[in-house]
Amino acid sequence: MSTILFPAGMTVDFHDINMEVMEFYSRGWDLERIQMQKGMFKGSMIAAHTPRMQLFRANYSHGVLLQGDFPKGTILIAFIMTKADITFKNKIAEKHEIKILKSGEEIDFLCNGKSETFTIAVEERFFYERYNAYFGHDFNRYKNDKNIYVDPRSFPFFIQGFKQWMNYLMKDHKQHNIEKLYGRIESEILEYIFSCIYLEDHPKYRQKFDIKIARDLIHGSYAEAANISSLAQELGISERLFYASFKSNYGISPKKYLLGLRMHDVRQALLLSDPEDTTISSVISKYNFFNPSTFTQAYKQMFGELPVERFKISH
Repeated sequence: MSTILFPAGMTVDFHDINMEVMEFYSRGWDLERIQMQKGMFKGSMIAAHTPRMQLFRANYSHGVLLQGDFPKGTILIAFIMTKADITFKNKIAEKHEIKILKSGEEIDFLCNGKSETFTIAVEERFFYERYNAYFGHDFNRYKNDKNIYVDPRSFPFFIQGFKQWMNYLMKDHKQHNIEKLYGRIESEILEYIFSCIYLEDHPKYRQKFDIKIARDLIHGSYAEAANISSLAQELGISERLFYASFKSNYGISPKKYLLGLRMHDVRQALLLSDPEDTTISSVISKYNFFNPSTFTQAYKQMFGELPVERFKISH
């Protein structure tokens, strides 16, 4: 058995932390978290590891955009508890839907409110072996044309079982020779997941234009002086259709989405800048914020801190 993420038995348990701390301790993950709602962010992350598996829980106090990669050579099982809208890879995710990503696929998750996420990263070969043994067919044969769900009536018990496995692995097992049990534990965790899920055909998905193009356009131009009007013109659609389609698919207006991306980049730039060599005004002007007073107010509403507080952290 191979160690993929952390040494077996290693645990992580942090509460009331910010985005930067969460990313620092997400070792082995090339994942960016962007706050998409106003207010002081607080999060938590708990992780437990076996030789071929990582169980992970994270709480986000505000809407968040997650983009990036998970460790190579693993399958990622992900599900979310939230009352907010969820979008995954430009499509609305239904409640109680589970995502299973193959190695090499990208995480692209947007939630417009408070959420608790659960993930299991599993060694790829081990996952396929256990899936095929449990269901009697090849996972890849069904993945592309099926959605995966947990029965809504059993979802609370499903979450409870996940947490119980994490609590068990978080304990100190040095005196119980748990190393000899890891193989059985890993198999039982996967069998528990498999026993709770079912597959259905993808629902038909229609829209008047490809919303992914609109989102890609925002990502390609948000550092410039782009606005929704100019982006709608470039797409050849009305602002009203742009707004309605984006809001319907992502649960957030395109204006707020654009602002969230720009604010995130400014925040990172302020952290990395040297106060002795530059000014806040010169930093924010690079991102087309030209009124320091208006920017400061918007920044404080978004992150619950003043720009100067972030600016001074590096010294």
